[in-house]
Amino acid sequence: MRNRCLGLAVFAAAGCNDLASPREPVVVSPESLQLATGDTAGLLVAGTAGSVQWKSAAPTIATVTSSGLVTAVARGETQIWAIRGADSGAARVRVTQRFCISDPAVAPSFVPLIAGETALVEARGTGCPPSSAFTWTTSDRSIATVTLTATEATRSIATVTARGEGNVVISASLVADPTVIGTVAVTVRKP
Repeated sequence: MRNRCLGLAVFAAAGCNDLASPREPVVVSPESLQLATGDTAGLLVAGTAGSVQWKSAAPTIATVTSSGLVTAVARGETQIWAIRGADSGAARVRVTQRFCISDPAVAPSFVPLIAGETALVEARGTGCPPSSAFTWTTSDRSIATVTLTATEATRSIATVTARGEGNVVISASLVADPTVIGTVAVTVRKP
């Protein structure tokens, strides 16, 4: 009977050790990030059971510092891992291409014309990739038309032709990302 009690004591001690030090899961927050190239965002790990080592599955898409700061490098998707001993957790990171730092600047910002006259307008993209192409449009072709005149690097020049009396908006939008828009107001008077 003595051996039986010793066996129970060993089993009970092993069970107590397992309960005293449960493994804490590695939960990364937020679970996912969507960034544009050049953006940064921080990741955190819930809990306090030890430090984690951060690792990017694809450093060519997104890098991560030892403190969990993620930097978007290039377009694509990857995972950022937090590793603590034999346990790990991850966050999904999706990186989109930033086409320009800001919307194109269109100069001049206002053009007064008399019907039949023309004027040159220019769009420049700040922080846009080289050879960014712009599309020029008019809000009303009966008042003024716009045609591309010249393009070089991140600069596009167009000719505005006044047709009829009224107000119109001429827009320059980036071909690669039509949501990036710059505008110029045009007022056309009768001769």
